[in-house]
Amino acid sequence: MRKAIIVAVVLAMNTLVLAEVTDSSDDGFTTVNEVVVNASRAQAWVAAVNDIGSWWSPDHTISGDAARMSIQSELQGCFCESLGEKAGVVHLVVTMVNPTNLLRMTGALGPLGLMGVDGNMIWEFADAEGGASVRFTYAVGGYSKDGLDTIAPFIVDPFQGVLCLFLLDMGLIAGRGLIQAGRSLRLPVIAFGLYMPLISACLAAALGAPLGLSAGGLALLITLAASASYIAVPAAMRLALPEARPAIYLTLSLGVTFPFNLTFGIPLYAALAEWIT
Repeated sequence: MRKAIIVAVVLAMNTLVLAEVTDSSDDGFTTVNEVVVNASRAQAWVAAVNDIGSWWSPDHTISGDAARMSIQSELQGCFCESLGEKAGVVHLVVTMVNPTNLLRMTGALGPLGLMGVDGNMIWEFADAEGGASVRFTYAVGGYSKDGLDTIAPFIVDPFQGVLCLFLLDMGLIAGRGLIQAGRSLRLPVIAFGLYMPLISACLAAALGAPLGLSAGGLALLITLAASASYIAVPAAMRLALPEARPAIYLTLSLGVTFPFNLTFGIPLYAALAEWIT
């Protein structure tokens, strides 16, 4: 249960999902899906490529079992689904591979495989603030009786669900580190995550009072000052203080300060702002 809660918080505060059809016409379309995960580029590559069976949605398989999916990350490698002894499906074929950076595959996914179309899917991995970005681009072109622009949304929406499963897998990687760090958290460290927001709130109230802000404006200023950073600062900390343990300061911000502010802090800050104004 504790592991599930940690993973849920990590996913909620440290991931971003973007998906859209960037262009479409009767002869084809292009979709772009992008995520930022709280992991290194190498970890993102391993989770996306080597462990695809752990995050790919079984709803987007022929067998109904995602564990049968696999990618051979080599030239002419197969993005395949095993259907038993000497049986299977080639979904895509690898046409370019640059480990931890780029994977390009060619073919028609899902129902597109039954049409006169072809596609290029590119997975790009890059360093990003807060971890690594993974960008999935799928360009499809060819012939369809009713036109390809009408089916583009049916390709994007299901793939967003697949990306959420990928984020869950990456969240498990981060969650393991948070759980291990929990053994190092002592009472003084946990107390810091509770009293530091209150100190910051008082400082913000003292500085904001002379500005003539409304009660709502002052409450927002106090709340922002009392909040922890979940994306930008952890990334900066890894560069400025590499010896610091991200699992500890992420646990404090996500597991202590965030729930404290959400439950007790915000009502307290609003009351303080109302009293001052």
